[in-house]
Amino acid sequence: MDVELPSGTVSLLFSDIEGSTALLSRAGEAYADVLDAQRRILREAWATYGGTELGTEGDSFYVVFATARSAVLAAAAGQRALAAHEWPGGAVVRVRIGIHSGDPARHADAYVGLDVHRAARVAAAAHGGQVVLTDVTRQLLGPLPDGLGTTDLGWHRFRDLAAPEHLHQLTGAGLDDAFPPLKSLGAVSRLPAETTPLVGRDRELADLLDLVSSGRARLVTLTGLGGAGKTRLATALAAALGDTFPGGVYFVPCAAVTDPARIWTAVAEALGLGADAAGRGSVLDHLGDQRLVLVLDNLEHLATADAVVADLLDAVRGLVVVVTSRRPLHLRGESVRSVEPLPGPEAVELFLQQARLVRPDLVLDQRYVDDVVELCRRLDGLPLAVELAAARTRLLSPGALLAQLRSSTALGDHAADRPARHRTIRDTIAWSHDLLEPHLQRVFRRLAVFVEGTGFDGVQAVAADGQDPLDAVTELADAALVVVGEDTDRQPRVVLLATVRDVALELLADSGEEDDVRRAHAAYCAELVARLTARLHTAGDVDARCHLRTDYPNIREALAWTLRPGAAVPPPPDLAALGVHLAAMLRELWRLPDPEPDPDEWLRRAVELAGDEDSPDLAAVLGALGMGVDEGTVTHALEMSRRLGDDRGTAEALHLLERFHTDDHERCRALLDESIALARRADDRLRLSWVLGRRADLHLRAGEPEQALERLAEVVTLTRQRGDQRTELEARLDMVEPLLELGRVGEARTLLRELVELARQVGEEILTADLLDGYARLLAALAIDDLAALVLGAHTAAVARLYDVRDADEELARWLAHSPMTAGRDRLGGMWDLYVRAGRSESIDAALEIAMRATSG
Repeated sequence: MDVELPSGTVSLLFSDIEGSTALLSRAGEAYADVLDAQRRILREAWATYGGTELGTEGDSFYVVFATARSAVLAAAAGQRALAAHEWPGGAVVRVRIGIHSGDPARHADAYVGLDVHRAARVAAAAHGGQVVLTDVTRQLLGPLPDGLGTTDLGWHRFRDLAAPEHLHQLTGAGLDDAFPPLKSLGAVSRLPAETTPLVGRDRELADLLDLVSSGRARLVTLTGLGGAGKTRLATALAAALGDTFPGGVYFVPCAAVTDPARIWTAVAEALGLGADAAGRGSVLDHLGDQRLVLVLDNLEHLATADAVVADLLDAVRGLVVVVTSRRPLHLRGESVRSVEPLPGPEAVELFLQQARLVRPDLVLDQRYVDDVVELCRRLDGLPLAVELAAARTRLLSPGALLAQLRSSTALGDHAADRPARHRTIRDTIAWSHDLLEPHLQRVFRRLAVFVEGTGFDGVQAVAADGQDPLDAVTELADAALVVVGEDTDRQPRVVLLATVRDVALELLADSGEEDDVRRAHAAYCAELVARLTARLHTAGDVDARCHLRTDYPNIREALAWTLRPGAAVPPPPDLAALGVHLAAMLRELWRLPDPEPDPDEWLRRAVELAGDEDSPDLAAVLGALGMGVDEGTVTHALEMSRRLGDDRGTAEALHLLERFHTDDHERCRALLDESIALARRADDRLRLSWVLGRRADLHLRAGEPEQALERLAEVVTLTRQRGDQRTELEARLDMVEPLLELGRVGEARTLLRELVELARQVGEEILTADLLDGYARLLAALAIDDLAALVLGAHTAAVARLYDVRDADEELARWLAHSPMTAGRDRLGGMWDLYVRAGRSESIDAALEIAMRATSG
């Protein structure tokens, strides 16, 4: 009998009862009724939407529909009716349905061809109660009524079908939506199985997914130090991309490949091709126009791997290649992403994840938190180092592990599934080092003498060995052995992570050139200190201070190498002389806040090594050592400078010596006047400005405000010549007191308002706080007693906080010993203390604003 079948593009539906044999066993004699009801319900649904039944066998149906929409609506109606039916004996009947649309060939009263097989395979992969559609069907649907929709199930492979199929699930009211994975051969994916979740890479993974999914990059190279987690991130990216690449995602391990030509063999093996199809031509023929992802892992040691990758990308237009390497390939269109060590919180999370694999009861409570945080910091947040450390918590607590950790490179693991180059941190860094050319290996190990990095000038002076430092650093950065950041003035700064530096120091010690390299490093530091200290108290003061603080770890390393405190054998004379010279130059730096907790240790060692021979450096070191502490040492420095005929050194020693005689006005005057004369003769304008400032203070104490103003005016001239805004501000602020003593209140008011703007330009909080001193004096002179007390309270509290040397009451007592506020304090009586204490709660800026408003008239 002929059957009227639709022509053109049709939609084929297959269905059957899931677990029909088990249902037969449970239902027994009622099974015939169950089967009849299932057939009746589904036939009504097929007929309602114009379906033509092509075959029925047992509990299955094979039906054709003229449109995809009618097939899907029939499937939805059938599932809803089955779910609503009351089955005899409490039976549960769940039918799986698959639908595919195509142009199958007619044969007699049916269709033949791959479209039929595809529809049947899709139905067989579904679960009872589920309707699964191919992507072709979904695209032909148009708008669906009754709240129906679809959910993407990704790409799936099927037996006897070469191409994977993109599948979707029908959803909507009355339809189940929670099912196990489809019973297909699975998505095309050959990636390493991961046993733990990826930690700390959510942002990087999202950025990479967007980069590849948007089509902005077909070649992504993940670079970074060995153990940074490049492979793990690459496989996570490939796994996330799997559903959008019908050709699948494949992992190609290349660490064991020694010949770039054998990359083709590795790719063929990953694709599952036979030995006969391991060449370039066979691989490219197999890939054809497929859309797929290849992860090529560890290419850094293959010199011509770039040519193979370029060949793959040119030949296979739908291909995305994700490379992990310790250096970029430098191909056109390559998107390079550096995989950095984990930040502190993420490193701690990784440590806990890995530690709990061997010690499930580990809890990060207060006993352990500080130890774990410090351990992760010491390991630079490098994932491999953190994992190796965590593995040891089977026997050691985090505190015990930290105490035993002398070098991160000592951490090891004998896990069989860990590559040999990742068994220890040293192995993974040595792998990168061994791939370098010999001249770059020299640069790398020499950079180990730098603590916390250096600029290109340091690379040039100590490590470059005649090479262009930019070229050398670029190569090392490509190999992920150095990190290039920015200095305080936005210039490049080359840094070795602590884990890397440990290995570089070992290599340097084994090279036989450590002494020479450290001599060069110490000489560079001495030149750096000379250059930067010359800029102190000039227009470049702020930058110089920042540079000195940034490079102080290097300077300290140079001091340790040249002076060698505590060593049984003293350094050679030339090194000792360099150390003494370095200490002498550092005396200005050591007068700044907190550059060195105990500079006297270095100064005493320098004096010990300098011997008895007079020298400007020894005199300077003696002066610095005795400053404010030991008059005899300063006197020794003065006598030595006089013998040397060193006007500059003598002026400095006289200036320092005056501090020991503050109660002897005549002695101070004589010392300062001689210092001024010698500083003028030596043209030492910086020393001259300092001594003139002290001389002005002496004039004030002697009741000579006019002479004090003359001295301070000269200081202002000298500081402006040097561009030293900081000292200029201090000198001009010192003018307020003599101006007020002379009754020139208006000039003092104008001067203070000018200094507010200058202080904001300089940008140092302590200078702004000092302005409150001037305003307190001005308010007292104007008899605004309450606000004078309030501003004084803010000033003394700020000074006590910023200098951290005395509490606010002590600072207040010191200030009052030389203050003009006695009359105002008497007028306020008991309220005076209340206003002072109220001022202590005001910020510097708030108190300054109060003072400016009160004195604006």
